Amino acid sequence: MPLIGTFTRSPAKMPLLDLSKITAGLSKTWSGFLRDWDRSLRSGNYPETTRYNCLPSAVFSSWPAARPPAWLAAQVAGAYSRRHHSGKPAMEGVETKLRRGASVADVGCGFGHSTVIMAKAFPQSRFHGFDFHEPSIEAAQKLAEEEGLGDRVTFEVTAAQDLPGGDYDLITFFDCLHDLGDPGAALRGAEEVLADDGSCLVVEPNVSAEPGENIHPIGRSFASTSAVLCLPAAMAQDGPHALGNHPGQDALEAIAAEVGLHSWRPAVETLTNLIYDVRR
Repeated sequence: MPLIGTFTRSPAKMPLLDLSKITAGLSKTWSGFLRDWDRSLRSGNYPETTRYNCLPSAVFSSWPAARPPAWLAAQVAGAYSRRHHSGKPAMEGVETKLRRGASVADVGCGFGHSTVIMAKAFPQSRFHGFDFHEPSIEAAQKLAEEEGLGDRVTFEVTAAQDLPGGDYDLITFFDCLHDLGDPGAALRGAEEVLADDGSCLVVEPNVSAEPGENIHPIGRSFASTSAVLCLPAAMAQDGPHALGNHPGQDALEAIAAEVGLHSWRPAVETLTNLIYDVRR
């Protein structure tokens, strides 16, 4: 008998999962994720099949449509201009630094939309986007040039735990920390290159770590995304964690504390996301 909290599907019912019907009308992003249903099912035994580089190019090129720049802009505005329920700025002191001129690292930048949006909002600051997926970085570099930001926005192919440079006033993780096989290594790398009074901005899904508490439209959406992308991608990296996109604050906070980031504070809550202010 299955344990409470686990879900199974008998082999006899697997043919019912007709991908031509399931993906009809879906965006290229989702049809790309689901084009090979058994990618997720076999990820435990053959993790190399779930690496990002194995996904079809349509997944990457259409991702901005799934998480449009407007969504990213809302996260940026919320993090830097809203106020916490205590009355203090959501990210205390960060907006002032950015308006005066700061150095920012955007980890897991993908096609660079988050990096470019921040650069437009804060023209006195310099921004550096990092991602381990080379085609995404190439697209990000092209975007920065098209937007006329090449003089203060750079992009580089690198793993999250190997950030170059140092003394960053702000390091951002837009909805990507949970996708990493070793989020602790990424946070340790961030702590090592963070300025003395620097901070990390971590955007994560606003869902519970308890599956039973996510039985609502947003929770179901995140849970399904986690099964076809977040969990398999993390497992493919052979790290110590495969968190999925709803590990909960306690799990993330504990991982951060192990690497010297002891302050993990919810700064802004939206319908779909939680924005955390993370510091030493």
